[in-house]
Amino acid sequence: MWIEYKANGIAVLMNCEQIKTISPSTDDPTEIIALCGDYNTTITLGKYPYEMVGRVVERIADAMKNSDNLFKMPSVEDMQKEEKKAVVAKKEPCMSVEEAVELWNTLADRGYKQVTRMPKGGTQRWQLLRARLIQYTREEYEKCIENIRRSELLKKNQDGWFNFDWFIKPNNFPKVLDGNYNETSDRIDADELGWWEK
Repeated sequence: MWIEYKANGIAVLMNCEQIKTISPSTDDPTEIIALCGDYNTTITLGKYPYEMVGRVVERIADAMKNSDNLFKMPSVEDMQKEEKKAVVAKKEPCMSVEEAVELWNTLADRGYKQVTRMPKGGTQRWQLLRARLIQYTREEYEKCIENIRRSELLKKNQDGWFNFDWFIKPNNFPKVLDGNYNETSDRIDADELGWWEK
């Protein structure tokens, strides 16, 4: 197995047979070092935020156990992206999809079309709504429903670009939450509405 790391910005390959141990440096705990060869040569494999060092060392150890052909030292940015994905994957929705649909359907008294079909799991509609319920809190979802209820601008456009499927898209949900459509005047600014995102 080989480890690829960067030295002065240049990719370097190191044969793992030379490595005795891999650990955080005692001089600088944000550095990961490899102790190599008969002369105990120290090689710096990478520098990471303190809280990330242990996880990177574990990943190297796992790769060495599994005899992977090549292990590339991950960048700090790559580690942050992976950790963010892991947090989102573990996070539970703030409410069930069914409950969120029921809240939307309370807008029927304002003339909004009810959602009658929400097949579980595989549909894009279900996945989009569930993603919003993971990303935002119950209070934020309820605030969106209230903003829709109060918005004359959205009510006027419910037969046009505004509907449930538009609302649950990742770029549109925060606009409703922030009250971008709470204006009640008759003037409609196409740039503000974002109709192109339908």
